[in-house]
Amino acid sequence: MAQNLENSICSVLEKANALIFYTDPKGKLLMCNKQLEEVTGKPKEKIIGSDCLKVIFPHASIKEQVFKAMVDDAIKFKRPGNFEGALVDSSGNERTIYWNITPLVTDNRDLEGMLFLGNDISLSKERENSFRNIDETLKNILLNIKEYALYTINPMGNITYYGMGAEAMFGWKRS
Repeated sequence: MAQNLENSICSVLEKANALIFYTDPKGKLLMCNKQLEEVTGKPKEKIIGSDCLKVIFPHASIKEQVFKAMVDDAIKFKRPGNFEGALVDSSGNERTIYWNITPLVTDNRDLEGMLFLGNDISLSKERENSFRNIDETLKNILLNIKEYALYTINPMGNITYYGMGAEAMFGWKRS
């Protein structure tokens, strides 16, 4: 029963749609999943035993320095940390990753290793930027319409946009 559970856990970690890896206290990779192999373009055999920073960031960069600072902070205070960071995958595409870094400590509070979970949020970020650009464009269009009394309200009935035409027609000013 325990062996089946262990095999199931390993299978789940391997197939997860997230970057998952585990390092020793010095940052050497002891375990990783398929997603890390795909992002780095390197097979497990070449990754395991390597410095995790060199695997994720093969070329020194500010991204590596930010990642290292977050790892150092998690190690120093022996508490989990979360942050957003960028990395370049094996195809040369920059990906935005939401990282969870968890120091694993013994009962004596000695560092046993580090668990890293990374979710690729690049697509979400692109959508967010697209919506932001559409929103800005729409505001710019609406701001310049003076012939109509344009205004918008939210579901709670509050005015969220009040155009120049509405000001001229109703005599109310935006605050």
